[in-house]
Amino acid sequence: MYGRLFGKWFCTSLIAIGALCWFLLPAFAGTDADNLIKNGDFSGPVVNGLPSAWNPWTSDVSGVSVNKDADGSFVSIKKEMNTTWYLRQRINTKDLHGKALVFSAKVKVEGINDFRYEYSGGRLTIVTSGKVVKEIALKEDCNWKKVTLTPWVVPDDVDFIYALIGFHTTKGKFSFRDVSLVPVAQNTAK
Repeated sequence: MYGRLFGKWFCTSLIAIGALCWFLLPAFAGTDADNLIKNGDFSGPVVNGLPSAWNPWTSDVSGVSVNKDADGSFVSIKKEMNTTWYLRQRINTKDLHGKALVFSAKVKVEGINDFRYEYSGGRLTIVTSGKVVKEIALKEDCNWKKVTLTPWVVPDDVDFIYALIGFHTTKGKFSFRDVSLVPVAQNTAK
């Protein structure tokens, strides 16, 4: 008799703990619904050869394509010359002052070489007021590696940022999918 009562109590406790975790999880980590990046999965329409919601950093759009495979859509940027090229998206941060953001993407790099500078390579970058505030460089080939920048807390004087994907003064083929910029709990940002 006590065994059945304990079993019922134990199962009820597990269900209650599971439900509590399910409700609290969004408070500690960003979800897909929290993604500040529009068309981060590149499934939206293609306009003038570019994925919707994304703009080129420069006017040259050659070598950019939106592709699809079994895992969904992705954007590829292929440059034969040692150059700098980014897709960017402007993000309004007026309502995010004091909140931590995490920028991430899955990246495939092929044939990267000819680094002009030490900081050359594939990039995920956050820029505000013309200044790089967070960045990670990819300096070797990889096959859909998830790349995540450390959290960045939005200062009170920053009302917008640019999220950039691309590369700096190198050549090769850079592909991006599942691009996200999500708020995270402050305690995880430290």
